[in-house]
Amino acid sequence: MGEDVETLKRRLPLLDYLREHNWASRPAGRSEFVGLCPLHDETRPSFYVNTRKDVFYCHGCGQGGDLIRFVQLSRRLSFRQSLACLDPQTSPEADPVEVLEQVAAFYQQQLDNYPEALSYLNQRGLYDRALIRNSRSVTPPAEVCAVISRHRAIPLIFCGKLACST
Repeated sequence: MGEDVETLKRRLPLLDYLREHNWASRPAGRSEFVGLCPLHDETRPSFYVNTRKDVFYCHGCGQGGDLIRFVQLSRRLSFRQSLACLDPQTSPEADPVEVLEQVAAFYQQQLDNYPEALSYLNQRGLYDRALIRNSRSVTPPAEVCAVISRHRAIPLIFCGKLACST
């Protein structure tokens, strides 16, 4: 895994990643660039990227590190989620129907634990408790599965990588 991480960081330099995400910077030396920190609001540039070391440091918020650390901080992801976000080939494919069933089970659990959620559904016009209870056993139409597979929306949400779908 360590070799894969280093290969990933070499393949995608921090400055290139930041520029892909519209980070505006100016040179601040031979191998440094400075700009506004993408991790917090500020009016004066304090976010430095050293291209020789491929690291960043913000003098405003005190955060620093490499590409993976930046993704962790900016998208509030774990180390593994950040790796999967940067290299989607490392994340396993999920079956859309299975994911929908797991999501439905989660929401069913929420309905069981929070009666106010059920009253909210009633306010929205869903009155049949049996329909709400049994809705997780309904398989979505093929066209829904095709859209989910094509856009990978549900797997991204399920895997905690919604932020990576940009």
